[in-house]
Amino acid sequence: GKPYVPGAPEFNLSHTAGRMFAAFSSSPVGLDVESASRTVRADALAGKFFSREEANRLNMCEGLIKALTFLRYWVCKEAIVKLSGDGVYYGLRSARVDLASDGRSRGDYKGREVRLWEFRPAKDLVAALASWEPLEAKGFFRI
Repeated sequence: GKPYVPGAPEFNLSHTAGRMFAAFSSSPVGLDVESASRTVRADALAGKFFSREEANRLNMCEGLIKALTFLRYWVCKEAIVKLSGDGVYYGLRSARVDLASDGRSRGDYKGREVRLWEFRPAKDLVAALASWEPLEAKGFFRI
């Protein structure tokens, strides 16, 4: 399930490439961050976890654009599943994503609308926040 601390703000965690990230909110939030240079078997993973529409959109891309598009879908889908608390293995196929060029993508999870905010916390990272409500980042902090 989703991590929580009774009486504390909602939060979610993600880590990649030796870095850790946290998101805090007054309402439930999901966060995923991946290294942009991560090597993945995009077609095999898309075939297993993406909807037909998502896989078709991915297959229209080539080379580096395809790799980045795959990662954008992946971080959005994983952020959705982390928001839900269902877990990647059980929920990834149920997460649907409609990528937007401005980073304000939308999703759906088991019939419930999800708001997504894609961002790049560093040049070599791809990230997404997911919420049941519209998102607004109040600030970023580096420790």
